[in-house]
Amino acid sequence: MDYVYIGLIILFAVLAHEIGHLIAMRKCGVWVNELGIGFPVGPRIGWTFSSQTYAGKTFRISFYPLLLLGAFVRPEDEKSMTQLSYHDQAFISGAGIIANLMCIALGFALLGILLPEHPARAMNFPLIGKLAISHSLIWGGLFCAGFMLWFARPITQYLFPIGAIATLVWVVTILLSMQFGEFVERSGGVVAIAQLGKNFAGSAVALTFYGIIISYLLALTNLLPIYPLDGGRTMKLLGEKFFPRIWVFCEKVGIAFFVFLMVFALYGDIRRIAALF
Repeated sequence: MDYVYIGLIILFAVLAHEIGHLIAMRKCGVWVNELGIGFPVGPRIGWTFSSQTYAGKTFRISFYPLLLLGAFVRPEDEKSMTQLSYHDQAFISGAGIIANLMCIALGFALLGILLPEHPARAMNFPLIGKLAISHSLIWGGLFCAGFMLWFARPITQYLFPIGAIATLVWVVTILLSMQFGEFVERSGGVVAIAQLGKNFAGSAVALTFYGIIISYLLALTNLLPIYPLDGGRTMKLLGEKFFPRIWVFCEKVGIAFFVFLMVFALYGDIRRIAALF
């Protein structure tokens, strides 16, 4: 039963990420044909809705039960998105990360509701006075979620490119500090993340904190300036505009690095599945 909760938490974080992209696309005038839950392989179950505003357009919610741990959005015309301004394209690319950051903030707010209040856990805050930590988590989480939502456009357009480079430097520094054998031992993808969830099973507080970790990992990974990740899509817009020759080289290196990480993530998952038998 624990793995069911863990799977639902992972699916929720991934779905929130894709819904962020969907909302941003609609805000920028891009019609979305399908919101898919799961990877688009095997049988499909879903519902199709006709638009009341745009004649002839439909929107479909699809479930792919064969590989359910995933989600995607399918725009009507992906090529038309390249005609949008940098501001709109950066907003669309970064909206999934914004959604995950909001999930983190709301997760802390939920922790504030779930954690028991106790006088020993109270802290003194300037101008506010003594306040239970649970209350600070609730209001702090709600404030941060609202801040992310209100300032989503400028954050995605101006802060994410800087954050993407900083994240890449940080990740590369961590990888270089590890022995190759240690890197192989720790590598993994969905299976590794699901196994991590076993450490947080047993209570609503622990599972909520696990959900915060999953949203954090999704946001951090997608912020990397590596195409085709979200951060890489934003950096591609800037690179092609200001440094076209340098970007051609950087894009190839980024794709090679992305493939490298995916191969070892897949290898780590296969190794973990094999260990179960």
